[in-house]
Amino acid sequence: MHTTHIIIGSSAAGLSAATTLSRLDPQARIICISDEPEQPYNKCFLVDYVAADRSRQELFTLRAALAEHPHFTLLLGTSVTTIDPIGMTVTLGDGQRLSYDTLFMGMGGSPFIPAVPG
Repeated sequence: MHTTHIIIGSSAAGLSAATTLSRLDPQARIICISDEPEQPYNKCFLVDYVAADRSRQELFTLRAALAEHPHFTLLLGTSVTTIDPIGMTVTLGDGQRLSYDTLFMGMGGSPFIPAVPG
């Protein structure tokens, strides 16, 4: 049985992890889960796209080598509701449970202003 890697998040970190894993273990099953319904894209380039300095296609970050990998699955518009580190499973928003050997969480960050005077 081959190793299953689950990656939560399709940001640069998540896709970089998936690309590296696909090279290190070509037979491994790699499942990348994103709650965003769109193909992975570079958020830093959005301003360039709005300014018409980049095409829509230039925003996307999923490279053909990974997308065509026979054991790579990208689940878009899918949330992870529960992580069970003891049982090594994640539960998806639709109730489906997936088992993993390794789990990478690359969900990005959320900006906030800390409650610090000044």
